[in-house]
Amino acid sequence: MRTKLLVLGVASLLLSVEGVRAAPAAFHQAYVASVSAQADAKLANSGVILPDGMVKVRGVLSGDRLQNVHLAESTGDLAADRAVEQALRRLKVAPVPAELAGRQVTLTLGAQPIVQARTP
Repeated sequence: MRTKLLVLGVASLLLSVEGVRAAPAAFHQAYVASVSAQADAKLANSGVILPDGMVKVRGVLSGDRLQNVHLAESTGDLAADRAVEQALRRLKVAPVPAELAGRQVTLTLGAQPIVQARTP
């Protein structure tokens, strides 16, 4: 009986530790999503028109900025590529969490494709 209680206690402790680890990951995903939304808004406010409606960029999170922004994939239009990089240069964002400082992120900006699934 004691062994069962001990095993159950250890299992619940391990599950609670896993929950603690999941919380920062969810927070980091939410933070990167907010940076992506800020970058989308900056492109819209700058009047940048994306030929395909979407663009992928990479940048480094540092302090309260997205720095060293460059295209991960070209839009196929050199003028649009330059406009994206110029608009997002040193994008001001919410203060970067310590765990994400100095990390490179890839953001997909613009209209997101609609994914549909059919039920047979």
